Amino acid sequence: MLKRSKMAPMTVEGRAGWGPSASAEDKAVIAALEQLPRIEHLTLSFPRGWPKLKEISSILSGAAPLLHTFQIHSDDSQTMIPETIFSGPGGAPQLRRLSLAGCSVSWESEFLRSLTHLTVVQVPTARRLSVNDLITNLGHMPQLESIHLSSVLAPLEHSELNASSCPSTLLPSITRLHLEESLMSCLAFFTNFTYPNTAIVSIQCSGSAYHTDNVMPSVRDLITTINAKNIVPITSLYVNNLYNGTFRAQDSQEINRVFVEFRSVLLQPSSISWDSLSLHHLKSLHVVGIMIQRSVWLGVFGKLKKLETIVIRYHANELLGALSRGISRGLAGADATVTSTPRKLKFSALKSLSLRGMDEHCGERPWVETLPLCFRERRRRGLTLRRLCIEGHGGGADVVCQVRPLIKHVKWTEVYGDTGGNIG
Repeated sequence: MLKRSKMAPMTVEGRAGWGPSASAEDKAVIAALEQLPRIEHLTLSFPRGWPKLKEISSILSGAAPLLHTFQIHSDDSQTMIPETIFSGPGGAPQLRRLSLAGCSVSWESEFLRSLTHLTVVQVPTARRLSVNDLITNLGHMPQLESIHLSSVLAPLEHSELNASSCPSTLLPSITRLHLEESLMSCLAFFTNFTYPNTAIVSIQCSGSAYHTDNVMPSVRDLITTINAKNIVPITSLYVNNLYNGTFRAQDSQEINRVFVEFRSVLLQPSSISWDSLSLHHLKSLHVVGIMIQRSVWLGVFGKLKKLETIVIRYHANELLGALSRGISRGLAGADATVTSTPRKLKFSALKSLSLRGMDEHCGERPWVETLPLCFRERRRRGLTLRRLCIEGHGGGADVVCQVRPLIKHVKWTEVYGDTGGNIG
């Protein structure tokens, strides 16, 4: 078949060294790799201690003039791909996509220079890089559009965080950048790496979310650093502190375009400096499991002129107090004042509100009393809500009856038992 197909480009997917038929599979993989000059897409995966690695490394040291995509996945996590790979005359001039998992190649390899998409996961410990070296090596790949890196960096001590300045490198074509490292390594990387401010950035890191002393970095430092570099207006913000903490800022005008995404199991309210974020264009806010103080609701979100949608799951009492601010002491709490001139209400653009995980005793007064009075007064002042969704237990049907004349779309979902156990 190989002879009949002559020099037609090939796609090779080899899963070698597995199960009772390993010997036959190995022979088939080697036979296919001997056609290296005509391979366009190549995927290899092999287990720990695969005895044929040396043999295929020798075959791959030839030229690959048509190779466009190369993926190699090793179960070993300590596999070193020889520096001689694709070192034959002409090299691999068409190679654009490289994905490595559990292995590493020499960062000096010539075939890396033409890459547009780079994925490197679980680099062998002995081959992991410093932040400086990583940024320097990425600078040698000027055509990169997408970078996905996980467990690539060597452990970073706090004393090394700003010990040396990284070279000034701009990769103008970068559109997507994903990094999974320790908190300190992520902070060091994004502090020193230059990329277009329209790039989509996602981060997954481990480490303390707090300043454990006055020196150690925190999640707040990382979010602030990223926000300073990504100046694209944030129109959608999602913050979730249940299980895997998530901070996601998007431009909702383009579907699924996430400009900043941060994940850490240690994300906490104090991790986020809300007033340092560029939220002037924010239209949608989704908060899950985060206690936001009333002062933040009033001082940050309540002033936004375009915030139309708020979804909050748990800890809604502070928001209810902020929505009622300026109506009466009974609704707004102890920080309210009663004057002859009504105080200006906050959240002037709010059109849709979703309150989830509500129970009968949420808030300073039962929310079944607070909400109808609040929305009746807001409507009287020209701030009409168009959509209200409530999920919880205790008195919801009564609320629906009272607010239905005030709000065009009202939805009540009864949840039996402990609402704290419902996650969505």
